[in-house]
Amino acid sequence: MHAGKIATSSRLKDTLAAIYGRWQTTQEIADRTGSVAVHSDVAALRAGGLVVLSRFVRTTEAGRKVYAYCATVPLTETPAGSDSIINPPQGAV
Repeated sequence: MHAGKIATSSRLKDTLAAIYGRWQTTQEIADRTGSVAVHSDVAALRAGGLVVLSRFVRTTEAGRKVYAYCATVPLTETPAGSDSIINPPQGAV
């Protein structure tokens, strides 16, 4: 898999902002970020060094399984000049 870089991807930053420190379902993340590939975005965050937890929430009446995600641990290193993963240094994006 070729994952995007968190520091340079607005899509991944939006996904991280949606799930950092709180549980959000795939649909809630999609609604907030506009992403049509939430599972791929979560995989890219994991590939970038984040710990993203997942849990089964429920099964819908139509038989679809609903999952939620929560990012709990930031990268061990943030980009130089950055105060957080979500706020990269000037010119990094």
